[in-house]
Amino acid sequence: MLGKLTKYEFKATARVLLPAYLALLLVTVLGKVLLAVPPVQEALNGAIAGFFVVIYMLMIMGVLFLTFFISVQRFYKNLLGDEGYLMHTLPVKVSTHIWAKLLTSGVWYLASGVLVVAAILLLAFDTESLAKLPGFFGELFQALGHLNINGWLFLVEFSVLLLAELLTTILMFYVSMAIGQLFGRQKLLGSILTYIGITFVLQIVAVVAMVIVGAAGSDFFLKMGTSDFMMDLQTSTGPLVLLHGALLTALVINLLCGVGCLLGTRYLLAKKLNLE
Repeated sequence: MLGKLTKYEFKATARVLLPAYLALLLVTVLGKVLLAVPPVQEALNGAIAGFFVVIYMLMIMGVLFLTFFISVQRFYKNLLGDEGYLMHTLPVKVSTHIWAKLLTSGVWYLASGVLVVAAILLLAFDTESLAKLPGFFGELFQALGHLNINGWLFLVEFSVLLLAELLTTILMFYVSMAIGQLFGRQKLLGSILTYIGITFVLQIVAVVAMVIVGAAGSDFFLKMGTSDFMMDLQTSTGPLVLLHGALLTALVINLLCGVGCLLGTRYLLAKKLNLE
């Protein structure tokens, strides 16, 4: 049933998001082609260039906001709005509804992020510059190696952390709306205040955790400014402890927060649902 719900979600959201993504891609390609024409390049040296950049950035922000809006709107409309009367009568567990929304939103968020980055790189850099990117990352990995940091391990940890933060952020919106629906006619205000409260608590926990991690690498900080700092930088485990410690701590915090939001949303939708 999860597969069927997810497929339905993708079809419903694709009708809105795919045209927006396609429009951004077409504008990017069109801008790239026009920039290759000398008369256009001369014209863009003036105010037209600034106008094009502003319009393009607004379009990028519009695509990102539309992805966010569709994610939130689909959850609220299907499970907390008028459609909730129908959706909750289906022979499907509440957790299945949540996972279908979460997976669909996560994929669209990733797709929009990749599209925006690719569009900016395509428009801002020429072919020669793009060809140099692999070499740049190779040098970056080499520099990390001098600090006793495994570049591939760092990349994996960082990618997993980004994915965890993405899913946790979506679940924070879900649980905020699930709590907000308990406020009766003030659902929107309740959802906003709940999200602010969760974010505030999460920030405090993150700061405390990072202070603890920083204390583990305090010896490394104490050596900064000394004559043999660069030698210690390459031989000590300080950078390794700080980097991996920070990444893993952030990952654990996001996982705990995500699980808490998921369980909270499931409980509220199953036991405290208010569709009035």
